[in-house]
Amino acid sequence: MSTFFTYAWVLIALFLLTNFILVSIYRKKYKGRIFILPHMENKTERIYGLLNISINIGLIAYSFFIPLKLDVHFLTVGLSIYALGFIFYAMSMMSYANFEGDKPATKGVYKISRHPMQVSTVFVFLGIGVAALSYLYIILSFTTLFVMYPNLISQENYCIKRYGDDYLKYMKNSPRYLFFI
Repeated sequence: MSTFFTYAWVLIALFLLTNFILVSIYRKKYKGRIFILPHMENKTERIYGLLNISINIGLIAYSFFIPLKLDVHFLTVGLSIYALGFIFYAMSMMSYANFEGDKPATKGVYKISRHPMQVSTVFVFLGIGVAALSYLYIILSFTTLFVMYPNLISQENYCIKRYGDDYLKYMKNSPRYLFFI
């Protein structure tokens, strides 16, 4: 029997609360940087951006309706994936807060991913999907990897315009997603 506190929303709440706490702690460092969205160059980019945001909001809302599976195997694997994403996300937020605004973020987790916040969010969602054994949640989590692509390209184009050769050099040494991809 599931109680309201064994539903996936608890993991989403923890993730969002941590995000809020980190933004609050580093408020002065994030000011004017964290919620700047890159200019979407065309209609396709805007559609994919809207689709990505819609899927993310949908995953958050859906988490209120799916219980975590209290089966030790799925719960252990799911929570492990979630924890990996959660830690990676927190590390990326702290790394981003501690870089100078006139240079691209290239240290910490930004060495192994040009978009660690987005990649780690996918891991958080995927972990929740596995812990709840929700195939729909897992599929939508993977879908975000594809629909976020135009947004990642827009962010990179913005960074190339802002940081020039420093960012181009960084792009050659750091993968877009993770490690080698």
